Amino acid sequence: MNQIANKAWKVIKPHVPLIQFKKGDRLSQAGSQRSHLDGQNTVKIADDIDLPLKYRRKPMTELEMQMIETGGVPL
Repeated sequence: MNQIANKAWKVIKPHVPLIQFKKGDRLSQAGSQRSHLDGQNTVKIADDIDLPLKYRRKPMTELEMQMIETGGVPL
């Protein structure tokens, strides 16, 4: 049994990741990018109240609320 397992391990190819990053390790870059982003100016995002009526979200109906609460199963 042990010989069969050894043969199987010899046949199995080592894992080669399909995704390759261009510049080194992603984790080390993430820390340097975060500190770089802290110094940038912040962008103001428009609230729903500031939008014109035609761009605002329509109010939810009772049926939509029930569908969300029940997980999509109609009552």
